[in-house]
Amino acid sequence: MIYPDYFWGQKFLSNAGRKNLTIFFDIIIITEIMKENLGIVAFLFFFSSSILFSATWDNGIAGSFLTQPAGARGSAIGEGYSSITDDSTAVLWNPSGISRILKPELNMSRSYLFEDTEYSFLAFSYPFKKSIGITGAYINQTSKGYEKRINPFDHPQNFSISNDAALLGMGAKINLKKLPLDAGITLKTVRYTIDNYSDTGFGVDIGLITEPIENSSFGLAVHNILKPKILLVSREIKYPFGTNLSLSYRQKILRDIKIVGNIGFSKYENQNLKFSFGGELNYTDTAFVRFGKTENGFSSGVGLKLGNYLLDYSAVFHEIAPINTISITIRFGITAEELEDLIKKGIRKFDRESASKLARVYFQQAEVFYKEKKYIQAIKSLENASLLDPYNQEISDRLKSINEEMDRNLTLQMIEKNRLLATEYYERGDYITSRQYWQSVLEIDPQNTEAQRYIEEIDTKITELEREKLKHQAEEEKSRKVSLLLQEASELLKNEKYLQAISKAKKVITISPSNTQALSLISIAENGLKLSIQKRLKEAISLCEKNKIQEGLKIIESILKEFPDNKEVKEGSNFCKVSWKTEISSQDRKKIEQIYYMAVDSYLKGKYKEAQKYIDEIYKIDPLNENAKKLEEKLKNIGTKE
Repeated sequence: MIYPDYFWGQKFLSNAGRKNLTIFFDIIIITEIMKENLGIVAFLFFFSSSILFSATWDNGIAGSFLTQPAGARGSAIGEGYSSITDDSTAVLWNPSGISRILKPELNMSRSYLFEDTEYSFLAFSYPFKKSIGITGAYINQTSKGYEKRINPFDHPQNFSISNDAALLGMGAKINLKKLPLDAGITLKTVRYTIDNYSDTGFGVDIGLITEPIENSSFGLAVHNILKPKILLVSREIKYPFGTNLSLSYRQKILRDIKIVGNIGFSKYENQNLKFSFGGELNYTDTAFVRFGKTENGFSSGVGLKLGNYLLDYSAVFHEIAPINTISITIRFGITAEELEDLIKKGIRKFDRESASKLARVYFQQAEVFYKEKKYIQAIKSLENASLLDPYNQEISDRLKSINEEMDRNLTLQMIEKNRLLATEYYERGDYITSRQYWQSVLEIDPQNTEAQRYIEEIDTKITELEREKLKHQAEEEKSRKVSLLLQEASELLKNEKYLQAISKAKKVITISPSNTQALSLISIAENGLKLSIQKRLKEAISLCEKNKIQEGLKIIESILKEFPDNKEVKEGSNFCKVSWKTEISSQDRKKIEQIYYMAVDSYLKGKYKEAQKYIDEIYKIDPLNENAKKLEEKLKNIGTKE
């Protein structure tokens, strides 16, 4: 049997003189295919090529170009790479590795084989969430420089032989209780072209990767489980069925160095079992040294990673000539893990530029959380970004919009929860309970037409007895709420928490407008509040007159927080600010900036007591510093000190 790959084998195994002679008869036949006597021509084609092939290349198989390693990393490591593959080349090595791709990437690879023969690989991968990914790839192997003659004495003409494949792969993580598993499938179409003759076929590969024990991986790839079929002249040729088993183990040997070792076994129909081993040294995930041993010889390679850009090189020291491969990988975006690593490094220098860079990292982290609908984490990351870059309006606007969206979603969730319960009770015939839940919906969303419609329907369905019961329950609930609110208001009044007491008492008025006890509580609390404000304001102004600006402003700001429109308090604030007339020098401003970022860094690391010390240092220079006040407010909200 003769395959197009055989020509490639004949080519690099023969010298230039033998090459012309070796394929002479084959080319005559290819040229004559379009002519008559196809049966005789096909026989001669098969007969002449088979003899020549058996004399030169007895290890070839149909579709051998798809057994050529894709990518410099896999070429350097060997067959065992199929158990650790985590980039776009997984579509060829083991499609289950596609699920391990963390972000979109473009992979380009070129291998330089023997005598004008080149192998190209181009792929793009896109991960969906963290469990499913897809990869599309194109492979081309072209061998040029062949000569053909119609007649023995004709002037020779050049032609080429090429093999192409288009692949579409998908990988997914399967959540098993005790055994993590990745599974994948690759669909492929292949095409063979010899001069002007070509044909295509379709095939399927599948794969699995699992981690039975910590730091180890086991890979299984089954190639051509659905065999591509190529009609070559008059014979149909099938790609052989093949399997690959591989094991790998990874270990951290030094603080910044990790090592990966693996072994692999592969077997195709009518071929001997192939064995390979290899490994990789990894320095801080930026520099790599690789080695391996396959049936083609020893291999080695190096790699360099700079952010989202990877450059890899490998050389396989084949007995005929070295096979060189260069790969370039471009990734897009940043993963949550990468952001976390950047955040852990913290502020490199305590200046605005370094803080702004870290703020951008927190901003990106917030976007990752936002896409996953983790609003609380997103808001926390944006708040941290705002501390690091307090003048960045983009961060402030984004924080505001996410807060608003979270509030809307929480409201919608509450409405939906009550709506489902109301509907469920309505369908059971428990109209009273259903009405209560619909009433809860209206309290959250007074314009909800669905709740209004159901309440109207329920009111027409319930009996007079049920209506009386519902009215009695409402009165009891009202009485219970009023009693509880009055009790809380009285307790707050005793503790001189006048504002909170007024708020509780006003809630009673909304339920029971003529409640005399609530009206009395409001009157007493308002008088107490007025006296309290005057007393606190007097104390604050006294402190400012004694040049204790920081202490005085703290009292005033606490009052303004409760009564932002109080004119007397605003005047007191202006008095304190005017009392402090010291001009801050440029040197002191730089010092304040450095101390502030040190305070923020301590806050982000959970060193709250240390952060407060830095804030106090800022107040000694600038008691009115707004950024320090915001950070101090966050420390108070945490309520935790070291």
